[in-house]
Amino acid sequence: MAFIAKETAVCNRPGCTKSWDVDPVMLVPCPDCQALVSVGCQRPSGHSGPFDEFHAARDLLADRERIAR
Repeated sequence: MAFIAKETAVCNRPGCTKSWDVDPVMLVPCPDCQALVSVGCQRPSGHSGPFDEFHAARDLLADRERIAR
């Protein structure tokens, strides 16, 4: 799992200087826990909270969506 950027999200890839006002991960639904767009991921217990991380599959989906645009 990875952390959701609460402020400006920045690209961590070498040579990338992109940034976003909203973390792109929050712009796609989660394929693992079915969390909706702009809703944080849930733990397997069904609980969620402000400090929960998002699923790696959601991060990868957000990357694919950014590349497709």
